[in-house]
Amino acid sequence: MKDAAASPGGSRLSLSLCLAGALVACGLGLGLRRAIPVIPVDEPFREVLRFYRSLPPLPAREGRSVAPPASNTPETRAPY
Repeated sequence: MKDAAASPGGSRLSLSLCLAGALVACGLGLGLRRAIPVIPVDEPFREVLRFYRSLPPLPAREGRSVAPPASNTPETRAPY
């Protein structure tokens, strides 16, 4: 079996297939965006955002003048 990169047109063909796949994915994404309406933000979600906005910021680390962004879980919080 020959390597696709070794053949003269193989590289061009794979690039064309990659570009065609990207265009199809883009078209599907835009089509879904137009076909399915966006769900508006409801009041309970706004309450959650207000709650997290009201939390005090994390303390600044030594050598940093600005505290890292707050996180709602310890797993995703910036290390101290």
